[in-house]
Amino acid sequence: MDDREKYIAISCLPKLNTAQRLKLVSLPVDIDQLLSLDADILKTVLDMKDITSLKRKAAPQWYESFLSWYEKPGNRVTCYGEPAYPKSLLHIQNPPFLLCHKGPLTFREPSLSIVGTRNASERALIAAFSLGLECGDSGTPVISGFARGIDKASHEGCIAAEGNTMAVLGGGLGNLPIRDELLIDRILENGGSCVSEFHPSSAPIAWRYPLRNRIISALSPVTIVIQAPCGSGALLTADLALRQGRDVMVHEAGVMGNGSAGTKKLSEDGAIVVRGLSDIAKHASVEYKASRTVIVSSRNDHGWYPFRLGCHTFGFADFP
Repeated sequence: MDDREKYIAISCLPKLNTAQRLKLVSLPVDIDQLLSLDADILKTVLDMKDITSLKRKAAPQWYESFLSWYEKPGNRVTCYGEPAYPKSLLHIQNPPFLLCHKGPLTFREPSLSIVGTRNASERALIAAFSLGLECGDSGTPVISGFARGIDKASHEGCIAAEGNTMAVLGGGLGNLPIRDELLIDRILENGGSCVSEFHPSSAPIAWRYPLRNRIISALSPVTIVIQAPCGSGALLTADLALRQGRDVMVHEAGVMGNGSAGTKKLSEDGAIVVRGLSDIAKHASVEYKASRTVIVSSRNDHGWYPFRLGCHTFGFADFP
């Protein structure tokens, strides 16, 4: 039995944390036995008082569908403790038991996590795309959550400058709409990756996003919140970053106007306000390589301004 297949089988048992799953890894049993463990054995091994909530009947079907995804070209699985498993995730609360991914799990350091609201203002979208461009230009990998709005604008900016970006998903990698697969393909073509700790067939439902957020914040030493209203998931990511000992900064585009109450509060609480990667490099506790300055035009100019987002075009101040 392949160790990775054993991890996959254990991941298909619901409602267990990583510590409990790692206990099951050490059991001298095969896949079929793992997927149909006697209740008393589970109760003893996992030291659980009540296992009635563990709905295990579907586990064999989940395992087979997971294997079907894993066997397709380009689909990878990295398990907790393997050399390729990101070291920055090892010591967070309840680290992922395994990670499904397309593309690499690690890039050059340091990376930058960029987050924000789905319902972003035009100003904030321009800021996210511009910061992504700067990161791509400087060789700084971008980590974000692939949601519409700020996340996708930062991914788009980074790959426009042929940079590496990682999309951390709140659902399974085998459950992507066609429109999202096209952007994922562009990310992969530029040497980036997409990652999920969930079963490939998992739907992107609300409770999975906070779990995704702890990965986004942990993978970078700095998290930038572009724009966030009160109650935004981006604020949860910022809180997780602080709890994990990471720096949190806010973009100036997100401290004014409608939909910016959360980012404004972060700045009032002491988060540094930045305009771009050069500002981040000045204040971060790690060394970022500053990029050229991004310039933005509302004209349809594809010469001096070779990158585009909506009706705006972008270029660098010293672009030839």
